[in-house]
Order: sequence, then structure tokens, then C-alpha cells
Amino acid sequence: MKTKVQITCVDQVATIPAPGEGTHVISTNMTMRAAVVGPPAVTAGVFFEWSISKIDSELTSEPQGDGENVSWLHTMKFFINKQQPGTTYIMNGMVGGEYIVVPKDRNNQQRLLGELDNGCTIKIKEQTNPKNGYEVTIEWESNYLPYYYTGTIVN
Repeated sequence: MKTKVQITCVDQVATIPAPGEGTHVISTNMTMRAAVVGPPAVTAGVFFEWSISKIDSELTSEPQGDGENVSWLHTMKFFINKQQPGTTYIMNGMVGGEYIVVPKDRNNQQRLLGELDNGCTIKIKEQTNPKNGYEVTIEWESNYLPYYYTGTIVN
């Protein structure tokens, strides 16, 4: 995995296009939630960029079940260095939510994890030994391998 991951809450994304016909690639941009003046005021949807450790990161996709009832369990693991109050506050608020995640692999290919009605879940383990930081596990179950995404990421 590359050292940057794009992540957002499901409710920040308005639409995710379908992949091109006969491909496994989404080349059209996702549409983010529009800003609303309010009340209540709502900010426009964006992705947030996380910096992750260059080592100890992986994305695996394993089939679950057999025959016609096969699904895929996608598990992404990575480490965020150095515990800090602001990061701990953000991590604490992420448990229980659903997310759309766009990691980039070492081939510079972006993958899309999560759907609007079936987002990724996040587990966080704070640790100080042998490394200081956050061990993050993102999981998502779907009926297909993650699509490749060549559209723009709105930050």
C-alpha cells in the first residue's frame, strides 16, 4: 500500500457511478454531498487523507461461502504512527460508522471499498508497544472484488 489513504463517511457521498461496461473500473467521478446553507447548515462532502506507515499495511480479499452464495470479505490493515490527542479524538468517533475508503496500492492503482448502502467498518487498536500509534483494520463484505477507481478524489 502507498502511504496515503482517502476516507469519508458514507453520508458525505451522494452517488458512486457503476463501473464501465465489461470492465472492473469506475472512471467517472463520485458525486459528493452538496453544501446546504440551512438551517441546519451542512458542509459539502469531502474525502480526508490519512498518512499511514509505509510498512505493515495490506489489503486482502477472501471469498466467503461456496457455490452460488459466494461473497468477498475485504480486509485492509495499516498503522498510523504516533499517538496524539487530536488523532485519538478522531479515531474514537469513527467506531460504529460506515465509510467509503480509497487506498492506493504500490502499482499506483486506486481501489474503492464500500458502497452507499453497505459501507466499510473500522476497528482501531491503540498501542504503545512495540510501536506507538494506531493499528487500524477496515472491513467490508461485498459480492465482488473491489473496483478500480480512476476518478477524482475531492479533498
